[in-house]
Amino acid sequence: MVTFHLYPGRISDKEIFNRCGILNLLERGDSVMVDKSYIIQNELLERSVDLNIPPFLPVDNKQFSPADLKETQEIASLRIHVERVISEIKDFRILKFVFPNSAYSSLNQIWKIC
Repeated sequence: MVTFHLYPGRISDKEIFNRCGILNLLERGDSVMVDKSYIIQNELLERSVDLNIPPFLPVDNKQFSPADLKETQEIASLRIHVERVISEIKDFRILKFVFPNSAYSSLNQIWKIC
């Protein structure tokens, strides 16, 4: 399992992605699943890594095309695992508190333990 350092709330998802080093762990042919707000296409394209964003229903359409429906179902079946991990992290009560600035140096260690 890989864990990364925590970042303050004001930093963008793209900046976290670029700073954390995960890009160095990805190899040609790997696939990354993100939501539509993650704008990392260029970074992944340079490494020949696939980007998976769930399709969104067009405003003028009331149904997905059969191909989009299949893709949505496949991504949703993987997303379940992500949601499970997020739920498990939320179970650690220590992470529900606001930490004082003096505890900042310990937060990454607490995160990794949880």
